[in-house]
Amino acid sequence: ARAYFSDRRVVDHSGREQRFYSDVLKGRTVAITFFYTECIGMCPIVNGTLSAVQDLLGERLGEDIFLVSISIDPETDTPELMREYRKKYAARDGWLFLTGEPADIAHIAGKLGQRGPKEIHPPVIFVGNLREHRWQKLPTNLSPKAIANHLEAFAKG
Repeated sequence: ARAYFSDRRVVDHSGREQRFYSDVLKGRTVAITFFYTECIGMCPIVNGTLSAVQDLLGERLGEDIFLVSISIDPETDTPELMREYRKKYAARDGWLFLTGEPADIAHIAGKLGQRGPKEIHPPVIFVGNLREHRWQKLPTNLSPKAIANHLEAFAKG
């Protein structure tokens, strides 16, 4: 996974610089989605679902399961703007909102199938268990309970 993503630099909602593989993915089970703060389509719906998922995960969120929302509009979505945006969804520790240099975000997004204009991003949740090197796509229209159950099962291996 490190070679695939090439450990690009990202910046989280608190302004902290991180490496995508080493700091965000390594050894974790993650659910990755794409968003942008000005989206009026699927992004608010998906983030609302993830807000419910984080509540269902309880203590596991931030321990062995992480939610990762990557902005595909890094020119607009600054850490400050993402901090405000995540308040709408009562995002807790363990749910990271990431931005970065456009080239780094484009590289990461491309590795997960996001190509083209931001308005056309995949309506999927990329689930990875990095300890076991397994990946799967989930549709975003599943119930929060189904997504949480899947993440918990995926984390177990």
